Amino acid sequence: RSIGSGNQGDDSTHLDDVFNQLTESINDASSFPPEANSLPARPDMSYSVNRHHILYSIELILNSSEPIRNRVQEGTLRVAGALYHDDSGYVELFDEYNTAGQ
Repeated sequence: RSIGSGNQGDDSTHLDDVFNQLTESINDASSFPPEANSLPARPDMSYSVNRHHILYSIELILNSSEPIRNRVQEGTLRVAGALYHDDSGYVELFDEYNTAGQ
């Protein structure tokens, strides 16, 4: 069966077969230990989303307030986002915006 054969039933069945094969391959790969996949077993997607929102919020603050932006550029004010890690109690500071002459 090939896609584009003109028979919609065949195309749909073929796509279902391909999807099922891909799903089985993904499931098989995820059953290996993390070292075998060379990726973490459960990537923390919320971390990158939270970090993005924190940095975006800082950017909004700097772009919406010229006095704040000027003070950051002069080095008289520091603006940093922070992310608190519930599991460890660690506070991670994101300090990317505190460089003079920005």
